[in-house]
Amino acid sequence: MRNTSISDTRLIRAVLASVRATLVWCDVEWEPKAGESADQGIDGYLSIRVRDRSGATGRAARIPVQVRSSLHGLSSVLELFSLSEKASMPMLFVEYATASLREAADRLGISFADTTGWVSIVLAGPTSLLVKAQGALRPPVSSSGNRSINRLDGPGASGVVRALWAVNRFPMGVRELAKTTQQSPGTISKVLPALEAFGAIQRDTAGQIVGVDRRLLLDRWLQDYSILKSHRRVQWGLAPRGLGKVFDREWDLPAGYGIRRTGPLSARRLLQGELLSVVPLTLASYYVADVDTAMMNFRLVPVDRAAANVVLVEPRHLDDQDLLTPFKGGMVMDVVPVQVLADLYSLGGRFPAEADQLMDQLYPGSELT
Repeated sequence: MRNTSISDTRLIRAVLASVRATLVWCDVEWEPKAGESADQGIDGYLSIRVRDRSGATGRAARIPVQVRSSLHGLSSVLELFSLSEKASMPMLFVEYATASLREAADRLGISFADTTGWVSIVLAGPTSLLVKAQGALRPPVSSSGNRSINRLDGPGASGVVRALWAVNRFPMGVRELAKTTQQSPGTISKVLPALEAFGAIQRDTAGQIVGVDRRLLLDRWLQDYSILKSHRRVQWGLAPRGLGKVFDREWDLPAGYGIRRTGPLSARRLLQGELLSVVPLTLASYYVADVDTAMMNFRLVPVDRAAANVVLVEPRHLDDQDLLTPFKGGMVMDVVPVQVLADLYSLGGRFPAEADQLMDQLYPGSELT
């Protein structure tokens, strides 16, 4: 038997307010669970009575409800209802219905409602009812006083996102993930709740990561991250003799200088010559340890964005090995694919179209890993 906690009670009240705001022509009430329903995993019932023009109400639709503060994605919904008959599937009350949860619930014919206005009720039989209402496109910021990180544009959060993108073996715990990153378990523990709330990752009851949705992971990161705003310094430059000379001068960089390629240059390498980019190469972009030194090495003229064909970005942390690698001669290394994608999307202009092409080429189809 699962007792209804204080947090569940608050969630029920908030979701009821959301449902009532949608069903303004109905009387909507909450019926606490009876003793016999506890063993069925039911937390209570949603009672809906439709009013006619005279104000009279008809027969009530009584829908069993399960309350879940967090439930994301197809696998979570399938796990919850794997042993249920479709006719007995309860409605879900959640704090926020993520895109992956909405898709999974609609596919399975499960009704749900959240605190931001997402309401989907599909009820057949004598009291048939069909309700669809849209809520917020982003989850609400938690006010519970926990110490989770809500903005994901800092070096620590960005490092966690890059590490999660590459995970292909589950389940994975916080400490195991920390071994593959430069981040502490404490930092990772603060980042994961924001990603879980968005549906970008899925965790089991032990807190281990059991799934990553790459598209949602990137979408959540891009809500906060921008190559032009999330770093220490950005400098636009003009190579008067064209980008060919810039590439030639890569070979003359001083040994040990921290640098990596990103953006359009890296996208072309990742496409591996299989496809032509949908965007002409008009901009070279680099992460560099020192903008002023790079401007001199590449012999660039400082200009505004409209006139530039090079952009140099100096990260907040110069020891961030994901963004800076000591030059050892030869070809300058690229950043990892998810960083290339994030930088292309946040550069604006025509570059998001190139990011779409790269995403479809590298990660086609479903992105739930």
